[in-house]
Amino acid sequence: MRKLWAGALPLMLVAGTLVAVPQISSPTPAAAAGATSLSPANPMKSERFNYYSSVPTTFVRPVVLQKKVGNSWRTIFSGRTAASGRFRFTVHTGSVDTLRSYAGAISYRGRVHPAVATAPVTVRPVDQKVSLSVTTPVGPRRTLMATAVTSPARAGRAVSLQALRSGAWVTIASGKLAANGRGTFRTTAPAAVGSYSYRIVAGRWNGAPSRASAVVRGRVAALAPSWTPCPATAVWAVQGSDFIGVWTVAMCGNTLTSMGLDGHKDTWRVLKRHRYGAYGLSSDNRIQLRVDDARNGDFYTFNNLGPNKSVRRWPTVTKRWIR
Repeated sequence: MRKLWAGALPLMLVAGTLVAVPQISSPTPAAAAGATSLSPANPMKSERFNYYSSVPTTFVRPVVLQKKVGNSWRTIFSGRTAASGRFRFTVHTGSVDTLRSYAGAISYRGRVHPAVATAPVTVRPVDQKVSLSVTTPVGPRRTLMATAVTSPARAGRAVSLQALRSGAWVTIASGKLAANGRGTFRTTAPAAVGSYSYRIVAGRWNGAPSRASAVVRGRVAALAPSWTPCPATAVWAVQGSDFIGVWTVAMCGNTLTSMGLDGHKDTWRVLKRHRYGAYGLSSDNRIQLRVDDARNGDFYTFNNLGPNKSVRRWPTVTKRWIR
């Protein structure tokens, strides 16, 4: 136990000072003590926790907190019970320790009350864990969602979302954890396309140190709008309407794809492709689709039947998008 201390609790623990006696070999108690509980039951390393217990007497009497060292019990703190027999010690530790409380024999109002000791409890402090996930990719200046997950959970613990800017970590959002140890942040993504570094920092908590998560990379990209057949992979897209209805054509990675208003998609075999356009052929080799320039040109289809070609569709362009 690297550090162990106790604090006073009104009506339950009158004093909590370090006892100078280095070791006590306590006699076998003749009376049973109450049940012991720890709060929280799973303390983090160095986090303060409460040790609650009681003795079977209804008057104020001295009580000590002891730690097991080898085969002996060493007194580390002393105090007094409340008149109900209840008491509390506030402790923190960074190692596995076995504790008990002990009240020596005492004479009260002409009666000798025997010594009493609580059943030993083993405290196993745990390492705290902090992790972060972010939505990626997101569009420039779009909402960036970040989720912090910590363990063990501590409701109300302060957490900060930080971004790496010019070599320094800068807090861009802050909040407090829910009872399940999780926290969600909504912040605005950078305006420039690129990759960015983020981390979450959980603040100090009841003696436990702050803890930062591993660095997570988030990407800002010019995402395709939802009306394209392939929002995640679109390179460019155009949409138009004619007597048949609304029609969208997009270069989905290396695939030329079209989509009708009903969501039905068709894939075209690419015959020729350039940065802002492409020519494609239908699966039955009878219809050719042409997008001359997605930035400012039209898109259309025609029968691919030798010299007697005829235009089939020539929509009026209503939307354009370029990654």
